[in-house]
Amino acid sequence: MTHRKNSAGPASTYWFILCAFIYLSFVPTYVVTIFAPDFYYYRAWEYFDDVVYSGASATRLWMRTETGDLSRQNLLLYQDDWPTEVSTDSLGFRTVPFPERAPTVLVVGDSTIFGSGLSDNETLAWRLAQTLNVAVFNGGRSNVGNMLKHPGLGHVRIVIEGISERAINSSLILPAGQNAPFRPLIQHTRDKYTAVPFGRVFLPLIAYRTLVRFGGDVKQFVQEGMHAPADLFLEYRNNPKDFDATIDAIAAHDQYLRARGIAYIFMPVPTKETSFGRQMGLTVDDFTENFVPKLAARLRQRGVNVVDLSGRFRKEDARELFFRTDTHWNKTGVELAVKALVADYRELLSSSR
Repeated sequence: MTHRKNSAGPASTYWFILCAFIYLSFVPTYVVTIFAPDFYYYRAWEYFDDVVYSGASATRLWMRTETGDLSRQNLLLYQDDWPTEVSTDSLGFRTVPFPERAPTVLVVGDSTIFGSGLSDNETLAWRLAQTLNVAVFNGGRSNVGNMLKHPGLGHVRIVIEGISERAINSSLILPAGQNAPFRPLIQHTRDKYTAVPFGRVFLPLIAYRTLVRFGGDVKQFVQEGMHAPADLFLEYRNNPKDFDATIDAIAAHDQYLRARGIAYIFMPVPTKETSFGRQMGLTVDDFTENFVPKLAARLRQRGVNVVDLSGRFRKEDARELFFRTDTHWNKTGVELAVKALVADYRELLSSSR
């Protein structure tokens, strides 16, 4: 009689170990995403992108500490954190004071205007509203054309557009999709079971990223020591060949709004690079460093209201106006911008009451 060796036992064992590994690597952490998805995020900005704006969470609230972009390159170094409270309305726009009033001022722009790294009561829109006792709407992360279709903004008389100076270029044409319907930030594209990306909750990937971040600490220690001061910079160059076209594009925004009886104020948001980059050893070309003053002068010649913050930021200790481990301005920078807006255009802004 012949006997066949049974190989099912070892194979079954291997499959069991593999399944157990996958289960332990994913399922427990996946359960956390259902009940506390913000646990996997460094900052409110990313959490709202994945979870709130996809419609996967009805909470629309972040009450945790945040860390800057530089923190994720290291495990122990540059882990500056600060508590923030971030909330939005049912369409995804930042909470503002005086919700019972019809907004007469709209602030629109990029992540800086949205208030990345700031609590609701520290954003530009909130502080401007409190300073002037005017209802101000925060349209950060959207554009002028879209926001003017917002059903609750029919009484807007002034638009303030704030854009980081590194992002100002001739693509700032009249807002695209003029015939498109209003688009809220919350789109209801996913549910709570699929909102958080797989890579954020799979333990082997989390372990890999942790090792990479620890490697960043080791590299920093070898090169500069454990206590080297650090500011996060995003080096860039403005394009001189695009300058005239950029002036035309911004002036077109102004004319677009004037035709609708709405006043327009353009506010380039300073960057760390031009505010104090050379002091930190960065190479900043002359055109980029003087881009905003030249831009402001040319826009004023075209009759455009513009707030030039560059000189004001450079007169201050500019490092105190930004988050150290991030590129965005902090609440001190916001306060300086509000003071500049009020100083330059108090009469215009007050007329919107």
